[in-house]
Amino acid sequence: MNPSATILRAITGCTLADPALAGAVAECLVQNLIRESIHLPEGALHCYWTLELTEAGRTTARAVLTTEH
Repeated sequence: MNPSATILRAITGCTLADPALAGAVAECLVQNLIRESIHLPEGALHCYWTLELTEAGRTTARAVLTTEH
């Protein structure tokens, strides 16, 4: 199992298998709900992974949270 996926699951309570989680992230990228998750800042010696919502992603997340609670 992917260590980053394990950490993400622990934080979020997500129970998706690696392929399903990867598919969900890819679909969010296609729908412009998150920004590209791999970043290599100028001058950096290594890249890092981050999950950042776009404005559309924040709007969608708020709508989901509002309807669930």
